Amino acid sequence: MKNNKGFTLIELIMVTIILGILAAVAIPRYTSTITTAEAAAEDAVISSIRAGLDNYADSIIKYQTPFSTLSKELK
Repeated sequence: MKNNKGFTLIELIMVTIILGILAAVAIPRYTSTITTAEAAAEDAVISSIRAGLDNYADSIIKYQTPFSTLSKELK
């Protein structure tokens, strides 16, 4: 009596086909998700830079002496 252990060729081919179908569906979704995530990260960085520039501009304007007072002080 033979003791057959393992998988048949048909079973291995079917598993390969199923994995191929799953990969064909999953890879485009994955790349789409990565593209969306990268765009969101870029937007966050741009917003952070913009907020920092606004903060810097506000601090410069706040502590800057107006030209009208300078001309009065020089006379």
